[in-house]
Amino acid sequence: MIDIRKRIDPWFILLIAILAFWWIVSGTDGTPASEIRALEGSDDPALWLDALASGDRSVRNFAMGNALGAVPAERLADSAREAVASPDSGRRLAGLWVLARVGAPGSGEIAAAFLSDENSEVRRTALEVLATDPVPDAHARIVELAKDTDTEVQASAIRALARLRNPEDLSLYVSLLAKSSTLVRNAAGEGILDLAGSTSEVVPSLLAVARGPDLPAARVALELLGRIGGPEALDGLFMFLESGTPALVADAANAIAAIGGVDAEDRALEVYLNSDRSARAQAARVLGALGATEARGYLWSTAQDEGEDFWVRYWSLDALGGCADESLVADIIRFIGEPVHDPRLVRIGIEALGGIDGEEVIELYDRIIAGRVDFGLNSAGGQPALISVIRGFGRMANDTSREHLRSILDNAGPDDFEILIDAIRSLGKVGTLGDIDVLREIHRGRPILQGPIMEAISAIEERYPGGNGRGGWPTE
Repeated sequence: MIDIRKRIDPWFILLIAILAFWWIVSGTDGTPASEIRALEGSDDPALWLDALASGDRSVRNFAMGNALGAVPAERLADSAREAVASPDSGRRLAGLWVLARVGAPGSGEIAAAFLSDENSEVRRTALEVLATDPVPDAHARIVELAKDTDTEVQASAIRALARLRNPEDLSLYVSLLAKSSTLVRNAAGEGILDLAGSTSEVVPSLLAVARGPDLPAARVALELLGRIGGPEALDGLFMFLESGTPALVADAANAIAAIGGVDAEDRALEVYLNSDRSARAQAARVLGALGATEARGYLWSTAQDEGEDFWVRYWSLDALGGCADESLVADIIRFIGEPVHDPRLVRIGIEALGGIDGEEVIELYDRIIAGRVDFGLNSAGGQPALISVIRGFGRMANDTSREHLRSILDNAGPDDFEILIDAIRSLGKVGTLGDIDVLREIHRGRPILQGPIMEAISAIEERYPGGNGRGGWPTE
C-alpha cells in the first residue's frame, strides 16, 4: 500500500497543479484574468485606480500599460486625487503614479505632502510628480531626498531638483558624479546640463572634477563639457588635452569632437603641429572625427614618417579615414602592403580605408574576405585582417557596408565570437531600423551575444528616434 501511494502522490499533486492553473487562466471571478477582462473596454477611472493598486503584478502591469489610453486624463486625475488621500500606501502610490503622467494642475502641491511618507516607493513617485510640476517651496526637502540611501529615490529627487534650476544645487550635482550608481550619476549630469545656461560656475566645476582623483567621475565631467559646448568649455578641454591626466586625454578629445566647429578644427590642427606626442595623437583623433580636410597632407606625411612617435603615426593614419580623401586610397593600400610596417599600422590602415570608401576599397575588402590577401596579418593565427575589414565597414555607412556585414554574420561559425562581436558592433554603427530584426534573430540563436546586440540595437535606435515602436529589446 505504501508503495502504491508513493507512486500515486506525485501524479495526484501534478493533477491538482494543472487544475489550479486552469482555474486561474480561465478567469473565474476574482482571478487576475477576470480582473483584466473587466478592465478591457472600460472607461471607469475608479476601476482603473483599483487595478493600479492591485496586489497582483499582472493586473498592475496591464493597468499601467493601458489606463492612460482608456480614460480621459481629467477624469483619471480626479480619481487619482481621491486615491492619494487613502490611508493605504498602494492606493496612494497608484494616485501619484497617475498624477505624474497626466500633468493635472496642482499635482505638484499634492505630491509635496508625500515627500516624508514612510514608503520609499511613495516618496519616489511623489518626486516623479514634482519633476513634471515643480514646487519651489519643496526645495529643501527635495535636497534631503537627493541624499537618500535608496538610489531610485535619490535619482528621482535629483530630477525633481533639476526642474527648479537653482544654481545653489550645482555643488550637490557635482559631488554626485562620483557615485557608483549609474542612475544617480546620470541624473546629476542632467541637472548640471540644466544649469549650464544660468551660472558661469558649471565649466570650472566640471574641469575641477576632471582633474580630480576619481576617474569615472572625471570621464563623466569631460563628456558633459562636450555636451555643453561653447567657447569656455572648448578652452578648458583644449587645456586638458595638452596637460591633463594621460588616461583621460582621449576623453577630452572625444568631447572636443562632439562640440565640433571651425574653431575646434583650427585649434586641433595647431595642437597637432606644435604639442607633445600625447596631445598630438589625440589632436589627430579630433581632426579625423571632424573630417578636417585641410589637415590631410599633414596627417599622411606623419603616418609615413618612421621617425615619428608610433601612436602619433597610428592616430594620424586612422584620422585619414575621417578626412575621406579618395585620392589617398591607392597610396594607403601601397603603404599597408609594405612588409616593414608594424601590424598595428596595417590594421588601422585597413580600417581607415572604410571611412574613405570607393570601389578600390570595396574590391580590397572583398579580396580580404575571400582570403586572397591578408598583408601577413593572419600568419600568427586568427583572422585579424577580416576583423579590420569588419571595423572598416563600421565606418562606411551605406547599403554596401550593411549588406556585407549581414553576409558576414550569416556565414560566421558558432565559435567565431570575435568576428560576430565586431560585426554586430559595426552593424550597430551603420545599420538601419530593419537591421534590428537581423540582430534579434542572431540573439535567438546565440543568447551569449546579448550584451553587444543590446548595444547595437540601442545605437541604431538613437539614430532613428521613435524606432519601430517596439522598444530597444525583445521581451520574449
